[in-house]
Amino acid sequence: MAKTKTNPMQSPIFRQTAVRLCNDLFAGLAFAKRKDATAWIDVYAMVGNFAHECMGFQALQEKKPIVPGSKGGRGFPQWTGYGKGGRRGLFEAWCKTKGLHPDSYEANLGYILVELRGPYKGSLTRLAKAKTLYDKVVAFELSYEGAGIKHYPSRYQWTLEVKRLHVAHLKEQEAAQGRPVGLLAAADAEPPAPAETWPEESLSAYEIKGIQLRLRELGYVTVGKPDGDWGGLTAGAIAAFQTDHVPSARGVSLGHYVERLDGLQQHRVPGRPPGAPAGGGRDPRRDGVRTPR
Repeated sequence: MAKTKTNPMQSPIFRQTAVRLCNDLFAGLAFAKRKDATAWIDVYAMVGNFAHECMGFQALQEKKPIVPGSKGGRGFPQWTGYGKGGRRGLFEAWCKTKGLHPDSYEANLGYILVELRGPYKGSLTRLAKAKTLYDKVVAFELSYEGAGIKHYPSRYQWTLEVKRLHVAHLKEQEAAQGRPVGLLAAADAEPPAPAETWPEESLSAYEIKGIQLRLRELGYVTVGKPDGDWGGLTAGAIAAFQTDHVPSARGVSLGHYVERLDGLQQHRVPGRPPGAPAGGGRDPRRDGVRTPR
């Protein structure tokens, strides 16, 4: 008899952890000092990103690492990398000094706070500047997660569910206590984000190579050798280009990116037929984006 797949958003683990993490991040990062409802919205964007990364806090170890031979991501944000600057290595070393298991809630919350109070505190500024919930989801992914594969619609759907659960929690608290318990975010959710329109799997190797070449021309050089293969370096270069030239990811299509790339063109790539897309890559760390996994 085939096993029935369960919706991870319906899991008690997700529902309980999401509400708890919202409360703890709000308190731990002193969001209450902002005195506005968008403080909660920023927290929801963070927790929604985390929930996407680890399947609703139920898959803390990446099962099939994108980078061959690596251990993959671990924890709520799916930290990756060892050696100098490797965030997974730093996280696990921190856990060891604190006597915490890396899969524990306390370890994940603790190290997220360490990063957001320290080397990644700029992510909070990016969050505050973004206008809509969807744009806040994108801003946090770019400035803190830096994932090789973006999946923004999924991140947004997790965020909407986090928001729904936590707003319900705040309302229950207010009803039980008979008084406001804090800044209650607006309960009416935004409409669903548009379907993801960056279908790299539908591009030919020639089209991908063209995009890689064009990005290299524009200075995004860490895309590596233009080989027609869409990998983490190409995705990271696109993220860096987006940060520089396409401020909002809402509704942006592949054609729009290619149009923007060609719009910045100063000379045609040798041998490229008229109308063919072009591209290349730049180190995403220059923009505060984590090296893609």
